[in-house]
Amino acid sequence: MKTCSMCGRSVLDGDGMELTDGSFYCISGGCQKKFLDRVVAEKVIPDLVSSGGRVVLMTDKPKFDLPPLSDHPAEFCKECEVCHKVKVGGSRYWFHYGTGGSRKYFQSAGKESAWICDDCVNRRVLLSLGLLAVLVLASLFALCLYFVKGFPGNTFLLPAVLILFGIYALTIPYRGANETAGRMAISTKEKDLKQQGFKAFMTEKEYKKVK
Repeated sequence: MKTCSMCGRSVLDGDGMELTDGSFYCISGGCQKKFLDRVVAEKVIPDLVSSGGRVVLMTDKPKFDLPPLSDHPAEFCKECEVCHKVKVGGSRYWFHYGTGGSRKYFQSAGKESAWICDDCVNRRVLLSLGLLAVLVLASLFALCLYFVKGFPGNTFLLPAVLILFGIYALTIPYRGANETAGRMAISTKEKDLKQQGFKAFMTEKEYKKVK
């Protein structure tokens, strides 16, 4: 129990505000509001006026609404679930798991997530772009050789180029940072979820397309 310093009533501990000097102002008796109004009138407003600040007194409820808080607040200084090192920068990436072998028949059973650091995401994106660059350079070199008359095996160079691009497109498609991170999140939880009987996975972007 606490004793209100303004009205003298005994109230519950949670029914008011206690200051560092030990004084307590109750909510039920309106003492907390009176105290805060007095502080504003005697301290805050004079300080603003003396500093040249513009004072706006709000007597009614504000005409605007505060934006809703995110369902997934920012997280910092956590252990990355890919490299297992504590990193400052990173994000939590969500994905859907469920049943169904294709997008058309996918049935979501829930959502799961993984916190992945920015370094791991950037490294994976650069790896994907690097492989693409190597294939492009190799393909251009093969095309140049294709037009060299008498070069042994140049008949097979053009089909080889198309096969290389086909393999890349099917195995390592470039998805962008967020989509790449979503796939990385799936890989961190895929084994455990498959043991529970869930064989299909989709990133947030993929799931929005089939909803």
